[in-house]
Amino acid sequence: RMKINRGKSVAVLATLTFGMTLALRVREIGDSFWMLEDQIRDWSIALGSFSDLPLVGPPTHFGGYTIGPAFYWLLWAIRVSVGPWFQDLPHAGGIGQAIVQSGADALLLVAVWRRTESPWIALSTVVLLATAAYDLALSALVWNPTMGAALAKVAMALVLLDWHRGSTFRVAVSVVVAWSAVHAYTGAAFVAVGVFVAILAEPLARRNWNATRR
Repeated sequence: RMKINRGKSVAVLATLTFGMTLALRVREIGDSFWMLEDQIRDWSIALGSFSDLPLVGPPTHFGGYTIGPAFYWLLWAIRVSVGPWFQDLPHAGGIGQAIVQSGADALLLVAVWRRTESPWIALSTVVLLATAAYDLALSALVWNPTMGAALAKVAMALVLLDWHRGSTFRVAVSVVVAWSAVHAYTGAAFVAVGVFVAILAEPLARRNWNATRR
């Protein structure tokens, strides 16, 4: 019964976290959405067909492109699923990215709670992340760094939950999420490396060479 009650508490707090952070991010988005060069370019790409999406990511500020197309794949999925509710206007992309961000926050809250056994540490962690002024100002925006941050949070949460230990498939999913964060934003490489090391550390510590190779 205690486990059931705790599970309900986790679910309730995660749901509240998702709803409240999403409300903060999308508040008055129709009037305040930033429509700059990057947003015009990326939303125009997302309005096309999936087969026309580029095989590289958005341009970087120091030249070249991010290394993979995961950002455009996700933005296209947002346009297909969220866009029709808002006449495919660009702020639909911001709302979609805010949904991804808030979902990542809720998952991270659950992960930190289960790892530390403290709802207060979990809640404090998510509040600090979600209400950081710069992050909050840009979170409901069609912009690849915010997508990279959201995917990085998901990858960290999966590791904290030990979700990857269930099967080789789960390891693959965790790695793909972390690597997709790098696709979206090169700076997420630091998180991805940490996730990869965390996944390898446990089988290496047990000297389980088969699991390590997998």
